[in-house]
Amino acid sequence: MAKPTSTRKPRTPAPVGETKAQKFSRLASVRVSKALKQIRNIGNLSGNGYEYTPEQVVKIETMIRDVTKAAIARFDKSQKAAGEEAIVI
Repeated sequence: MAKPTSTRKPRTPAPVGETKAQKFSRLASVRVSKALKQIRNIGNLSGNGYEYTPEQVVKIETMIRDVTKAAIARFDKSQKAAGEEAIVI
């Protein structure tokens, strides 16, 4: 049986001599761009090809706000962020 081919790009090694600040900037740029793209994709669910309830929309919005708030809180060293949990809509 043949192995399925991956559509993921191979990882590029970190530049030699990269500082922690440069690494943060490089990784944050990529990760934030990916997160924003996925959030836009969630917005595509509002199209005519889908049926949803107002409660489902509120639940999605609440979950996105909660996870975003927890992620930002992790930058404040004096706070503990909420743990990951299963997402059920």
